Amino acid sequence: MCVSLGGLPDNVDGMINPPPSKGLGTFKWLNLAQFLGALNDNLFKFFAIFLLINLWGEAADTRITPMIGALFALPFLLFVTLAGILADRWSKSAITIQMKLLEIVVMLVGLASLWLQLPWLVFTTCFLMSLQSALFSPAKYGLIPELVPADKIPVANGHIQAFTYIAVILGTILAPMISQATPDQTWIWGAVCVGIAVVGWLASRGIQHTPGAGNTRPVSLNPFGEIWRTVRAGREDRHIIVAMFAIGFFLLVGAYVQLNIIPYGREALGLSKEKSTLLFLFAALGIGAGSWLAGRLSPRNAELGIVPVGATLMALGCIGLWLLPHFCAAPVSRYLACALLFVLGLGGGLYMVPLEATIQFRSPPERLGQ
Repeated sequence: MCVSLGGLPDNVDGMINPPPSKGLGTFKWLNLAQFLGALNDNLFKFFAIFLLINLWGEAADTRITPMIGALFALPFLLFVTLAGILADRWSKSAITIQMKLLEIVVMLVGLASLWLQLPWLVFTTCFLMSLQSALFSPAKYGLIPELVPADKIPVANGHIQAFTYIAVILGTILAPMISQATPDQTWIWGAVCVGIAVVGWLASRGIQHTPGAGNTRPVSLNPFGEIWRTVRAGREDRHIIVAMFAIGFFLLVGAYVQLNIIPYGREALGLSKEKSTLLFLFAALGIGAGSWLAGRLSPRNAELGIVPVGATLMALGCIGLWLLPHFCAAPVSRYLACALLFVLGLGGGLYMVPLEATIQFRSPPERLGQ
């Protein structure tokens, strides 16, 4: 799969044409709302894991993490295509406000689940959190070209990716700190999440109102059929279909790395489970830095020439992590592993931002959410 290097032309058929502006406008409120939502997702995910391990014992951690991961993945598979249809029909800014309001309701359920320490309600909350994120996702990315001028789209994508992974870092740090400071007051864990959700909703109300795209295609309850129709629609523009599959490839690599970081830390580096968790920080920090850098290197267009650089860095990071245990002993191997995870994440940020901007540049307004 190959793409042409360099930026997209200034005027592309079907390209989003937002109102002229010298800056990012109310995008900062969308970025803040997304940041707080990502922070809440990571905080509650860790709170749920900590509570379930306390209830079921340390030996159950190998079952708990995949269960939580599956609950977070399922709504994206089942409902994100429906969310794309709705985002193409209604105002994306209105959907954003409604989804942030839904986040408050879900976090109130989460507060009850942590306070009462009911596993089934904890799992229900995880599913509802992911459902809220899935419904929000197309509107969030579709809003970017509606809020910022065309030459600021790559920068805006870089900002939103960078702040998302800063939220991942903060969630990874704050969750164990809060849980250790209040081990017997789990209601405080839920109250923190509710407070963050309220602030996120207030931030969303600062987003400039945007009209609906007006797409009237029927709602499909078959997510797989809708995915196939989306792929067929993307084939009309080679850049879009390449970007779609390239982003899917990144998510595959990301999911694989995420599942294996903790076992890698324990088996290859000799770290405890808690210290292995901290390895996530270096990958997230790298993605945040790479996303910010990609935005800076794409001052006007989606600079696809950055994508091969990002892919190369990801490959080198993975190869280095594979070779590391065979050639280095602790503690040097641990420091090098942190550096390699940062390089892998840096490549991921450079890889993703131009691809997302390509879809936003070239998609017709009435099909952007799709």
